[in-house]
Amino acid sequence: MTSAPEFGASPRTAWKQDVLTVFDSRDGRYPYAGVSADRRGSLYGTTGRGGAHGAGTVYKLTPPTPGKTTWTSQVLYSFGSGSSDGEFPHAGVVADVHGVLYGTTVGGGSSGDGAVFMLKPPVSGAGPWMESILHSFTNANGDGSQPFAKLLIGRDGSLYGTTFSGGNAGDGIVFRLTPPAPGGTGWTESVLHSFAGGTSDGAGPEAGLIADAQGALYGTTAAGGGGGGPECRAVPAGCGTAFKLAAPPGGGIPWTTSILFAFRNYHADGGGPVAGLTADSSGALYGTTYIGGSTDAGTVFKLFPPGPGQSQWSERVLHDFTVSDGTYPIGGVILDSSGAVYGTTSSGGDLHCTPLLRGCGTLFRLTAAGGSWTASVLHYFNYATGGIVPEGDLIEDASGGIFGTTFFGGGSANCEDGCGTVFELQK
Repeated sequence: MTSAPEFGASPRTAWKQDVLTVFDSRDGRYPYAGVSADRRGSLYGTTGRGGAHGAGTVYKLTPPTPGKTTWTSQVLYSFGSGSSDGEFPHAGVVADVHGVLYGTTVGGGSSGDGAVFMLKPPVSGAGPWMESILHSFTNANGDGSQPFAKLLIGRDGSLYGTTFSGGNAGDGIVFRLTPPAPGGTGWTESVLHSFAGGTSDGAGPEAGLIADAQGALYGTTAAGGGGGGPECRAVPAGCGTAFKLAAPPGGGIPWTTSILFAFRNYHADGGGPVAGLTADSSGALYGTTYIGGSTDAGTVFKLFPPGPGQSQWSERVLHDFTVSDGTYPIGGVILDSSGAVYGTTSSGGDLHCTPLLRGCGTLFRLTAAGGSWTASVLHYFNYATGGIVPEGDLIEDASGGIFGTTFFGGGSANCEDGCGTVFELQK
């Protein structure tokens, strides 16, 4: 095991970091989620707090014009503008083919249990973006509460997502919002699944969903699945699950739910997957667990679909985190064209980066060779080089640059530990 670097030191494999923007609370603070990109290279995201009303923002970053180096930051919307407006977005936004943005807020809405919102760009290209609340969660009559997750836009234009709590058992739901029919105005919510926890179901989904070619949905729950021992500290018991939802023949609801894998062996499997899944071309699924593994610091895992004559998915832990290469991954992973796996840890790495001596997080890469996986730290986050504590998912551009956010840092005097940043890392 290698020791953590001294403050300000860089690993031999270090990538160059550029801080694209530093939040100062007026334009938002504490971005939980990562960013999304449009075809022109502009980036869109949310902050969980700050803005004109203190309840978070949606922002846009425009790349530098030719001959310039500075990205332009713009607040598209500040939450908390009215009694029924959403508050405190935890997830990022997704865009449809018309450039309309969709997202969720953990709080606010008509019942205070969170909301799904839509932001329309100005028709003329100038002027304010217009927000609409498409659905306010009620935490009643089977509806969900606290949508932490990023939305998925289906091929039919419907929005799919999860809520952390609510539903029939209080353990969260998977929902669909169907756009209005021609001439209509209201979106229609359908609860596709209510999680029940225990040994037969997951509980507490915090991440968004992915879909396969047939429209089946895949995701994770941070708890449930049964077993796991006292380390998971989850009620209902369990270290979490990876699940699949498939529409029944002929349509209708609820959808058919299958647990692909239950994280029941805390030290062998990992526990508490709070990030979503990423699929490769073979149908295998990759993800992270926030805790568990051989050092209790989280893992990167791969789930293999059943082979011929088999019915069960199987798991392989690709990496157990240690203090030196990072601890407690909150975001998911991305894959490059060669099959390498990239992600971040929210702490660990350079233990000298803060007075707390817990580490400020890392950017890591896993590469496969000869049946084994090797971990490399590409960047140690610290105050000397920008933001700290990366929690959101990453995206990659065509040139191999990786974009993400940090929850703290950046040096703004308006937040005690900094209000957070958006960064790019390049080879």
